[in-house]
Amino acid sequence: MESIRWTVRVALTGASVVDGPQVLSDDLVIRAADDDFKLSLWAAHGPGGGHYTTFAHDGAMAVSELGVVLEATREIERDEWPSLPDVSDDVAVALTALRVHGGRRLSPLMRWLTGPPEIRGITRSSASSMSMWPNRPSKWRPPASTLTIDGALGSELKEWIERLNDRSVDDPLAFAIQRFNLCDERASDDDRLVDSWIALESLLSKGDERGDLSYRVALRLATFLGDSPADRQAIRDLAKRSYVLRSKVVHGIPPEKRTKTLVAGDLASETEDLLRKTLRLWVWNRYEGPKQVIDKLEADILDGGWAGEDL
Repeated sequence: MESIRWTVRVALTGASVVDGPQVLSDDLVIRAADDDFKLSLWAAHGPGGGHYTTFAHDGAMAVSELGVVLEATREIERDEWPSLPDVSDDVAVALTALRVHGGRRLSPLMRWLTGPPEIRGITRSSASSMSMWPNRPSKWRPPASTLTIDGALGSELKEWIERLNDRSVDDPLAFAIQRFNLCDERASDDDRLVDSWIALESLLSKGDERGDLSYRVALRLATFLGDSPADRQAIRDLAKRSYVLRSKVVHGIPPEKRTKTLVAGDLASETEDLLRKTLRLWVWNRYEGPKQVIDKLEADILDGGWAGEDL
């Protein structure tokens, strides 16, 4: 059966690539969204085509700020035409890896597919399909920072993605990753904070626990991430303050009635960073379910140290 080869490109903001294209998996590459790419994008689906109306007057700004392109190659059987290849899962994993390794406010804006000229049948130009990415922001927002991807980080991303893909389908880590990705898509600091804690509690608490959960999770988190007694103390103090704010948010206490030391923007970002580090280590060290990690953490707390590499 003859197959059709498609090139699928998902462009996003908030990252840049140096040292040339970086291979993230067998058929997924991340490359710079250079001027040639942007000109090609506008030539294929330029002003007046209706594809950027979602961003209203910010369409040109959104495209000009594109930093990288996730590019995949897919093949479908010719008799499946006009079905288009789906790269949603691969892109979701790549976005997770970029966010876990420091990417913030990454915004995948559009999905651009191109195929061989003969598919269209009317002209000799390449078949082309443009669609907005499902989880795109409702309006243009500049990235919080730019994650620079060089050869060293590219290799680390590739290995981390391989380890994540090796995990079981029913992996309990999947729920934490889902909430972590929501953090990056949220506009509200309160929502980002709550999502971060939902993810952290799913990893560092037991379903049947009672009592002061904030104390237990903060202590486990500090033990899991801290490299020294001073570092663990700082992490625990941060986690406790963050959890206090999380409780105020979920109980509906408005910002104007919270204490000045509980600033949602700062604590949301710091808590998100704790979650980011937790997910990076969890996948990198191939930890299994929360129960195994919690049991080991509590045993090591009693022994005066954490030896996560022994898991």
